[in-house]
Amino acid sequence: MRNYVRLRRAQINADAGRLGDAFVPQEHAPGAEAEVDFGDVYVILAGAKTKCQLFAFRLCHSGKAVHRVYPTSGQEAFLEGHIAAFETLGGIPTKQIKYDNLTDAVTTVIFGTGRRRTENPRWLLFHSHYGFDPFYCLPGIDGAHEKGGIEGDVGRFRRNHLSPMPVVDSLAELNEKIIAWDEADDARRIDSRIRTVGQDFATERLLLAPLPFERFDPGLSLTPRVDRSGDVPSCGVLSLYRSRSVVEA
Repeated sequence: MRNYVRLRRAQINADAGRLGDAFVPQEHAPGAEAEVDFGDVYVILAGAKTKCQLFAFRLCHSGKAVHRVYPTSGQEAFLEGHIAAFETLGGIPTKQIKYDNLTDAVTTVIFGTGRRRTENPRWLLFHSHYGFDPFYCLPGIDGAHEKGGIEGDVGRFRRNHLSPMPVVDSLAELNEKIIAWDEADDARRIDSRIRTVGQDFATERLLLAPLPFERFDPGLSLTPRVDRSGDVPSCGVLSLYRSRSVVEA
């Protein structure tokens, strides 16, 4: 019955002149595009069940992906994940990297203006340093199809490598395991492709833009001020602790 209704509804709409949305398969030139997203993961960390954040970076052409787990999805982790991906892949996409409207990158979505955004100043400095253009997907259901590759990759990686929950003493230990899992995933094939992820990436890697000479520092640079009572404001202390937790974890 569902199949009949699906087909008959399309016929009725066509007869009435109501045309629905049409989509075409996306084609991605090698070395040109990538996608980024965060996903929730649970880890048995030092004996306690802990909610963490999985950073995922995926090249659109080959499907080669880089993953890291951080205690939060804050901007320090967001930037550190990019740096880890660029250095693992040995280069940077030449065209664009696709994102949701993450607060780490976007401070304001200017509705009614297409894709215009007000970007976070530190994020603007970061992507200018590495020389790539961010592409922000449309909010809500309208942009759901625009970076489907990374949405599926986050779920695939969780199912295959993070279930059941990994038991580790530190996130550094977990990320060492993740590096090995990413390398092993080079042998897999996506859908009905003839070549493996690793074989397609071997070609794509040569077309990535080179890394800059200097590495961007993802940590926050804070200058705490002492008030009249000789106390450091709590907001500065919390921000510094958050930055340090990402780096040391």
